[in-house]
Amino acid sequence: MNTEILNRARTRTRLAAASMIGATFVACGGTHLLAPRDDGGIAAADGAVVAGTVVITRSGGTPISPYAFGNNYYDWIDFNKDGMIGILGTEAPVKALKLNLIVANSNNTDSNVPELFDNAQIDAYIQYCRAVGAEPMMEVPVDGNNVDAGPTSAQGAADIVTYVNVTKGYGVKYWTIGDEVDNYAAYFAGQGVTPNITISTAADYCNLYKSYAIAMQAANAAANNGFDLKFVGPELAGAYIPGWDWLTPFLDGCKDYVDVASIHAYGFSGTQLSVNGALTGVENYRALLSNVNSIVAQHARPGTPLAVTEVSISYDWDPKQFTQASIEAAPGTFYAAMWDADIMGIALEANLWTLAFWDLAETVQSAPYSVFGFLHTDPSVTPPTYKATPEYYAQQLVSTHFSGTTVVPSGVPPLTSVYASYDASKGSTVTMVINKDSAPKSLTLAVDDLPPQTISFAAMSINIVTIPDDPAAQTNVIEYSAEMAGVAVSGTDAGAADAGSSTLGCQTSTAPDSALISDFSGGVSGTGQILTTNGGTFTFGTPAPTITETNGLLHVTLDAPGTASAQYLGFGIYFNSCVDGHMYSGVKFDIGGTMSGCTMQYAFNYREDSANATDPKGSCTAASCYAGQATITVPASVTSMSIAYSAVSGGVPIAGALTTAAQTYLTGVMWQFAVPAGAAADCAVDLTIDNVTFY
Repeated sequence: MNTEILNRARTRTRLAAASMIGATFVACGGTHLLAPRDDGGIAAADGAVVAGTVVITRSGGTPISPYAFGNNYYDWIDFNKDGMIGILGTEAPVKALKLNLIVANSNNTDSNVPELFDNAQIDAYIQYCRAVGAEPMMEVPVDGNNVDAGPTSAQGAADIVTYVNVTKGYGVKYWTIGDEVDNYAAYFAGQGVTPNITISTAADYCNLYKSYAIAMQAANAAANNGFDLKFVGPELAGAYIPGWDWLTPFLDGCKDYVDVASIHAYGFSGTQLSVNGALTGVENYRALLSNVNSIVAQHARPGTPLAVTEVSISYDWDPKQFTQASIEAAPGTFYAAMWDADIMGIALEANLWTLAFWDLAETVQSAPYSVFGFLHTDPSVTPPTYKATPEYYAQQLVSTHFSGTTVVPSGVPPLTSVYASYDASKGSTVTMVINKDSAPKSLTLAVDDLPPQTISFAAMSINIVTIPDDPAAQTNVIEYSAEMAGVAVSGTDAGAADAGSSTLGCQTSTAPDSALISDFSGGVSGTGQILTTNGGTFTFGTPAPTITETNGLLHVTLDAPGTASAQYLGFGIYFNSCVDGHMYSGVKFDIGGTMSGCTMQYAFNYREDSANATDPKGSCTAASCYAGQATITVPASVTSMSIAYSAVSGGVPIAGALTTAAQTYLTGVMWQFAVPAGAAADCAVDLTIDNVTFY
């Protein structure tokens, strides 16, 4: 079929790691032109399948915080008194990150152990922030030595403010009071440090925090700098979850002294971490931020934003804590960079005040102990040298391109993340596409009424697509892939296998703990047994259906005018890993609403009928792969509908369901609307689905 697709002129660049720091890119290759195919999917000229259409609306976005992109000022300590200090000589690469905020807040600056964060260190920190163009955020110590080696106190905190803003006139506006006070007992015991004071409850901390804030604000008044201090707190390590919650009582008691609510939120322990977790566990982080934002909205002053002032894929610093498998996704690796990119997108959508990674730089001499540091430095030479990690490049891709307002794309397919911003002053939309597939993937990006653009993205890659408002201007694509980072991608040679080969796709299949798949009470990602940790929702086709959670129901709407060709549009639930449902007879769900101008089908997506090129769980490598279907009729009132495995037919290469198998490999379930060819056709859908359950 020779149908023309509108593609605006665009350029593609591959991130040149050595020159990225200097904001220089090396052009490479061209873009693939794409054409539709007759079986309802879209194929690229090189055979890649278009995974779907992502829709981006430029209006109605949320302004990006002026402090959105942050990192932590570390390593500033001369641990061995040999001059090996990680932060030395890193101004140039850090300036290239275009950070908004650099945080000087850690257990070390709180305890002033093993080195004082004294006036000389404060001067060096402020000069560093000024040199790289970032706002400083300082900490006053609470539980340990003061910066002059004396005991900590509210007056000692006020003295630090006096030095910084009165004596030196640095004009530091943002301050924290202590660090991870909810973790004091464990931390100081591990360090062999006797705490200066005891803080065992949120109320203890609130009383101390309030006294510090009052004294510090009074000290700043003498600077006549025209501003009040802004306090960021309580800087909790983890006590913001059900069953261990200091955040709620702290805000209830101290909200008048909190301008930005702040937490530390890391990803995994060293043993829990995995490549799969790095690629699929980010939705848990989204849920975490949503929960904490809810606490802040209910207990802080109106309009108080949330900040994550420490974040990394793992909180373990010792490589001995990682397994052979988990070290592949440890801090500093490419898979950690993919997680970082996802987290930055989620943070923007959650409207965080800042997301500050831990941390900027650590020395190669510190190995084999610390695995952190976006820059690995060698201060033993003059000038110090450094090597940027993949995490550095991930943050740079986002911090140097996203601006204006955050807009939330829709229609994002499985194993993909898409985030976007629109900046009217620049006249462009910036989209980050993260392809988590082990094979190349093509997506159509549709920005309002601009011509849709279909672009191919490399396997395991982070991509920045800049789409100008001017339809005649070039679109630019910047690519950073596992291949470019020197990381092997499993499954990229899978195309040599036979269609339906059992050596491809998921090789394990786990039975669900209960029959419930999702009741959608937690939104479109669901809260059902499977979707809690193992999946989400997706849409496909152009136009794709709109799916939203309304009163615990999945609300599906679609308005698809007829075209010269038949259209196949739909939505579904995908599983991140294969699910064994052979002990059940099928799936049932509640459905009701209206539908006209099209027919509706239900499908079980099996490994054997899923294309490995677009879903690594699939084993099909044939030219055409699709699931068997059962036609269903939408009832006007909500009705429970059961679809037996045996009710579907017509799949390729496996026609029907694997009903006799001792074990099944389900990758998800799907609903489709088939719109017949012809301009007179008009598919209109307004229905709800709920309680998707094995039976």
